[in-house]
Parts: sequence; C-alpha cells; structure tokens
Amino acid sequence: MPDPEWRQYELQIAVQIRSRATGPVRILTDTTLQGRMSGVQRQIDILVEGSFAGVADASMVVDCKCWSSKIDVKDMETFIGMLDDVGVHLGMLMTTKGFTPAAQRRGTNVLQEVVPLVNFAIFDDLSSYWLMRAGEAGYYDGDYLDHEPYGKFWWTVGFVSRADDGEEEHDVLWASSEGGWEEPGGARLLATILARHRLGRNPTLVEVDGLSSAVERHANEGKGFYWSTSEVDEWMTRAEEPE
Repeated sequence: MPDPEWRQYELQIAVQIRSRATGPVRILTDTTLQGRMSGVQRQIDILVEGSFAGVADASMVVDCKCWSSKIDVKDMETFIGMLDDVGVHLGMLMTTKGFTPAAQRRGTNVLQEVVPLVNFAIFDDLSSYWLMRAGEAGYYDGDYLDHEPYGKFWWTVGFVSRADDGEEEHDVLWASSEGGWEEPGGARLLATILARHRLGRNPTLVEVDGLSSAVERHANEGKGFYWSTSEVDEWMTRAEEPE
C-alpha cells in the first residue's frame, strides 16, 4: 500500500533539500522538538541541521503542507509561533498550492516555496494496455494543444513505438490542462510519467531525481521534448542515492 500523499510529499521535499545542501547536513523526517514555552513535544515534518544556506551550525524546521487550498495568514501565524517555541534558526514553509497575499506579508522572515506533489500512486489505476507497453523501445514526445475558443489548453505526453508490421504506433500517456514540462513542477511530473512507463512500476525518488534533472536541463536550454527510450534510461541512472 503506497504512503499517504502527505507522507510522499514530505519525502519528496526531503530529497530536494538534500540535493540543494552545499555542506554536511543531517535531515530528519517526522520528528519532534521540545517546545521551550509550551513544554510539549512539537511535531516536525523535516528538521535540517548542519551547514547550509551559507550558515554554519544552523537548524531549520520545514513544514510541508500538501493541501488543496492556499496557506492563509492564520496558518502562517501558527507556523511562526511553532518556530518561536522550538527556537530554531530558520523556518521554511512548503505548500502544494501557494500563499495568500496576507500570508506572504506576515511570513516575510519565513522561506516560502510552492512545490507540487509528485504523487507516484496516481499511476496505479492506468490501464493494463498502458502497462503492457512499459519497457518497449521507442521514443517520447510532447506537445501543447490550444483548443481555444472551443476548449482548454492541454499538454500531452506521447510514446511512439514500432509495431510488428513496421508501422509506428502512437500512444498518449498523459494529458493535462494544468502546467507543462517547462512550468514550475512540470519537469518532475514529466520525469515521473516517463519513469513509470519505462519501469512498469512506481519509480523511486532517486530514479525520478536523475530524470528530472535532465528534463530541467533541456527546458532551460530551450530544447524540444523528443527523447529516445535509451536516453530516458540513461538519465534515470545518474542520480546518487541520498546519504
């Protein structure tokens, strides 16, 4: 049984934080700290200790909100109060949906970031036909489709393989009216889709990390989305296991 979404989100964020760290750090997930004023153990999603962000021997509490709505000013107040209680140097609030303007103003001294959830479990209900084609040789491509004024904007992820009769077969693996592989969070979602199709199973965070880095690099260089399955396989193996 897959982890619940909130747990997947915490683990996803922990991997990203480790990849950004420039010095030796210790990262703990789902831990606690003693409140100085409350006198109780406070639940901490992610605790980062060590040298990071140009600060030596610092500690940071990261709160991960896998929510369907934006962080509001009351939520920010609650987080700031918790930071004061546990007495850490830095606080970071991560959310899937964003912040209200009031929350952003109130959290001026809090690191704020919007990171979409890459939910591996969403691919479990795909058709058996889709899974049967997992691992086949071919190439992946993508396109942006604008149906205005008759419909929404869509981005699609396709897979092209060669049939027994030599003809090319084109399958749509994914279609969405939100974002795209060049949008914030899009590279990681695309990496998850491609890794899922190549492996025939939900990929690990490490496998997605290596592929996501390559997708981001291509997007930053303005290259198109047209990759062979061998390229995808190579990119998936480039990430190092977290310590």
